[in-house]
Amino acid sequence: MNFKVKPITAAQTILLRHQILRPHRHVSTAYFDGDDSTDSLHLGAYSGDELACVASFMKAQCPGFPTLGAHYQLRGMATATEWQRRGAGTALLQYMPTYLREFDAELVWCNSRINAISFYLKIGFTQSSEPFDIVDVGQHVQMIRSLS
Repeated sequence: MNFKVKPITAAQTILLRHQILRPHRHVSTAYFDGDDSTDSLHLGAYSGDELACVASFMKAQCPGFPTLGAHYQLRGMATATEWQRRGAGTALLQYMPTYLREFDAELVWCNSRINAISFYLKIGFTQSSEPFDIVDVGQHVQMIRSLS
């Protein structure tokens, strides 16, 4: 499938974040601190006019890595159920390095759910921590990807 990836607003991420990442919690939990910061970036992958996948990138230093350039934390990546395993997330993250380099990004990192580790490994991320628990969300590992 072909997906068009483009910048979106923080508000455009909320519906998918809530439906996919926090379905049994109040919609307010899908809003993240920093969503509306001028340093935060948001991408959407579209199939035609339908928003299939969203991800947010918030300027934040990656724990344990020296500052050489800007670091962005990938947060709230969510793919609509009907678009999962059809390439929407891959398309978005393949576009991501070119887009983030425009903002002098050197490194992208995320806290990946355990069941998504293989997805991130396939698109160039490296696991950089042992599993840890995020309260009310579950087991995660830190993943990193150099953009330099």
